[in-house]
Amino acid sequence: MKTSQSIKFVLIANLFLYSCVSTSKFEKLQSSKDRLSKNLVYTEGELSSLREKTYILINKFDEESHKLTELNQKVNYLADAVKLDSLELAKYKISLNDYDTQLKQCQESNTFLISDFTSKITGLHQQYRKKIRVLNNQIRFSKAMQLKLQKKLQLERQRYVQNNSTLSADKLTK
Repeated sequence: MKTSQSIKFVLIANLFLYSCVSTSKFEKLQSSKDRLSKNLVYTEGELSSLREKTYILINKFDEESHKLTELNQKVNYLADAVKLDSLELAKYKISLNDYDTQLKQCQESNTFLISDFTSKITGLHQQYRKKIRVLNNQIRFSKAMQLKLQKKLQLERQRYVQNNSTLSADKLTK
């Protein structure tokens, strides 16, 4: 019984409310609804465009990350090469010290051996100086390459940040 009364009440209220809305108000509401539908379609288009741009940026970011990883690997390789060269240089210096010690021991016993070792040390000394110069040049080159790579990475990061800020500014203006 209560449900039938509730249904009657709802029908009466519905008829009353339906008769209260004028034609002009209905047309205004209809045009507002149409305008909102157009805005919704436009917004959905913008959203899909932004999604595409996001995917493009994600791909670019992945590429830049890959490049950065490769550059880091190259820098690590150069650092390892510098370490190996430094170890080799230390070996040369130790070897030079050993020959010098041997020379001092031989000076006391025989002048002929002294002149022989002197010529060996001179040759090795010249050879080591050349190698030391070459190693120093390699170290300088490696450091210069590291600096160059770091500057390039900084420029790439700045470009990436500028691109992101430009996209963010474009999003805000739209």
